[in-house]
Amino acid sequence: MDELNDFLVKLHLKSGKRKRRKKYSVRGKYLSKAYMLLGAFLTILMLSFATSKHKDDLDTSALGSDTNVVGTSNMYRIDTKWDPTKQLLITQYFIGNKNDVDAVDDDAKLANLTYKTYGAVPETTKTTPTTETIKVNDHYIVVVSKGVGEGFTAIQYQMKPEAINKSLGVGEASTPAFILKENNLTRYRKLRVESKDVYQTFYYKFLIKNYKIKLNKATKSLEKSQSRIKANDELIEKLKAKQMNASDSDATDLQEQIDDINDQIKEDKDNIISQSKTKDHYEKRIASVQSKMAF
Repeated sequence: MDELNDFLVKLHLKSGKRKRRKKYSVRGKYLSKAYMLLGAFLTILMLSFATSKHKDDLDTSALGSDTNVVGTSNMYRIDTKWDPTKQLLITQYFIGNKNDVDAVDDDAKLANLTYKTYGAVPETTKTTPTTETIKVNDHYIVVVSKGVGEGFTAIQYQMKPEAINKSLGVGEASTPAFILKENNLTRYRKLRVESKDVYQTFYYKFLIKNYKIKLNKATKSLEKSQSRIKANDELIEKLKAKQMNASDSDATDLQEQIDDINDQIKEDKDNIISQSKTKDHYEKRIASVQSKMAF
């Protein structure tokens, strides 16, 4: 009897399982697909992490920003060229004040500095690049890395300033750090390391480009003032014409408006004088640098 009861209980349980299986079979199919998609996503995520975990350890604080070297002088990435076929990566940096590229505040210290550059790539990269620094002048350096082929992912540079004459010292000199990401670089063909004279020419071109920006800005400001003066002169003539037939109170009000406009005209005339001097300065700077490039 006990055996019969046990058999009936088992039969009931199996029957219940069949019903539940039938009841939830549709939902089970959806859950199965969902788990498969989730598993695929986690696999991709793990692979991505495995290939980039060392890259995440790289210091990205200086990415796309300026980094202080000494005093008020910062380091700015100006140009990067990469030839994956030759496994050659060349980057040019300006050291100084981006708002005034002719600033000489730190020249004594910069003249006594050389830079030892360290290039680090993720551990997953098969090749180990070698890096050297070319000091073109006190405000311009070129970093050359060899052995940077396809799949390097990212490279971090640390430019460690070192005093040429240690007895002179340079005060508190910082070590700038920059990251270059492979997927952000434009590929070049037939790239080569140039002579210091060629890179000096690149520096001159950088200066001229900067001067032209300042020159164009001054020209636009000057022209805007000239245009506003012309418009204000015409407006004053109209107000004076109205003033002739106006009542005393209206004439007084019109005169106050004319006085305000004359103040604006004076400001614009002062601006024209100032911007004319600025234009003259940068035109001479451009001519001076261009004359150096001719030799």
